[in-house]
Amino acid sequence: MQLRCRLPLRSGVTVVIVNWNSLAQLQVSVEAVRKFSPTGTKIIVVDNNSEDGSQSWLNRQDLKVLLLDRNVGHGAALDLGVLAARTEYIVTLDVDAFPIAFNWLETLTSLLVNAHVAGAHGGEVLDRLTPAPPEGWTKRSFVHPCCLAMRLERFVGRRHTFRQVRESGLDVGHLISVREEGHLGLVEPTSTIGPGALGTVFGEIVYHNFYGTRIRGDAVVDGLSGTQAQAAWDLAVDRYLSV
Repeated sequence: MQLRCRLPLRSGVTVVIVNWNSLAQLQVSVEAVRKFSPTGTKIIVVDNNSEDGSQSWLNRQDLKVLLLDRNVGHGAALDLGVLAARTEYIVTLDVDAFPIAFNWLETLTSLLVNAHVAGAHGGEVLDRLTPAPPEGWTKRSFVHPCCLAMRLERFVGRRHTFRQVRESGLDVGHLISVREEGHLGLVEPTSTIGPGALGTVFGEIVYHNFYGTRIRGDAVVDGLSGTQAQAAWDLAVDRYLSV
């Protein structure tokens, strides 16, 4: 993929969300971004060829939508969304994550005064909240792409990518933090909803359900069921968005 960015960029923030057959979470995430973000904040949704009604819903929304004719994967779709932005800052947000405070974007962009990448401290979640993290995945500082902020010019200039480099053993987005080591603005986990790291709040500004889209049907992942993931999601939506 050739990285490119047309300049000049406009001031402000673009929030990039990737969706694949997760309409219920997508609707919540988009509406929360609209509720808690300043006027003029842009939203880009990249849809990985969903078949659950997501594309029909997106076509009725006042936001920028990239409808893909095949599922290119989460990382590549994030790249496409980021490169479609034309604002100074970009923030990636997982479809099963949503902001919970009006200062969420201000907090993230303020961290970029002294950092190159800022957002949810994924390593701290693994260290403190996950009962049995995979071997070699602890004691690492990295920004998780469930909520990651950068200057667009930095992302393009450094030729960053969210595509997973499988031989590296790193998760989607983790390589960005590795390449920007020493220049991370980490937002720490402050509370949880559900067992372990099932539902994590970062800095009291963003909620993320780590299993919201990973568990589908009757599957069980890391000992957690879809029922547990849905219950944690519903509780978070009720707690933070029902007012």
